[in-house]
Amino acid sequence: MNKLRINPGGDKRNQNQGSEIEQKRQNFNPEENNDTIQYFLGKNSTEFAIEDLKKFQLANQKNTDLFISNSNKVIDKLFSISKSLVERNKEVNENRPDFIALLPEAFIELSPLISEVIEDGVGNNTKFLTTLIDELNNIDEELKKEVFSIENLYSRLSEMLQNLQEYNITQQKYIYRSIAKSLNQNVSGYSLVSPEDGNFVDLKFHKTISGSGQRISRGLSYILLDADTEEVLKFGNVKTI
Repeated sequence: MNKLRINPGGDKRNQNQGSEIEQKRQNFNPEENNDTIQYFLGKNSTEFAIEDLKKFQLANQKNTDLFISNSNKVIDKLFSISKSLVERNKEVNENRPDFIALLPEAFIELSPLISEVIEDGVGNNTKFLTTLIDELNNIDEELKKEVFSIENLYSRLSEMLQNLQEYNITQQKYIYRSIAKSLNQNVSGYSLVSPEDGNFVDLKFHKTISGSGQRISRGLSYILLDADTEEVLKFGNVKTI
């Protein structure tokens, strides 16, 4: 029985072929090859000679090889980018504050909405949440004062909306609504309504600060009502488009 001979260095013939292919790839001119393909595509089929057919087939093969090569490079690059983004997001999540734990007890009902913003993890969400939590803690201080002042509370709320107006978070209008609901459970004699509760300006409750349209783009102050008579004590300032 003949023994199987294994060449540790590989088949020189295959190595030479591989070198030739690599050399051809380095010398390959995509634009020139495309011009060749376009030339033969425009040529009448009856005018083709055997050599023309071979050149056409070769040009097409080169084009296919280039496509496959570029596709593989794109796939590798996409994988590399995805891996980098995952690692970067992991790093961000590890360094992100626990916003739920920082919520004042009076606003604990906001937890599900805060969780949604965290899960979205896009754009300026972290900056938005940091500003929101800071403002809510300031508002909570007003609620805990021995002598309660609706004017001071209203000013704090207006300051919060002013500081958050630059953000465009999906849950923003629902967060404002939830804040009003939480406050109405803790403040007697008054009722607060988010200026962004409706999509359009209602002259009974809103005052337009900027914009010429009727659609509300951002609320800058809450609507304050008398809890018993529902009389409007303060209008909700809004921007419109």
